[in-house]
Amino acid sequence: MDDELVRSAIDYHELFEIDYRLQRGILPETELRMVSWLGMPLYDADFGWARPWRMSRAESVRRGHVHLMNDGPALDSGIRVLACLEAAHMEEFERLLYAKL
Repeated sequence: MDDELVRSAIDYHELFEIDYRLQRGILPETELRMVSWLGMPLYDADFGWARPWRMSRAESVRRGHVHLMNDGPALDSGIRVLACLEAAHMEEFERLLYAKL
């Protein structure tokens, strides 16, 4: 991603008067945002009493978000999937997720 791409996206949103300011907890039903925290040094934090054994998001109030993160300090510890979806969409999301595995 570079400056030109960001400016192009801003121009596109202004041209079509797209307003992405969201109300708390509201996303269109068709919107799904995937965020990958895989490989980030989340377990390298030192608060004075040893490395953390579990890291997670504090809270997610917006539906339509899925976060992928390592399940523990070792990179081979597995992947944790945190999904904040409407209950009506969970079954379809699960079907699509496992369809490619």
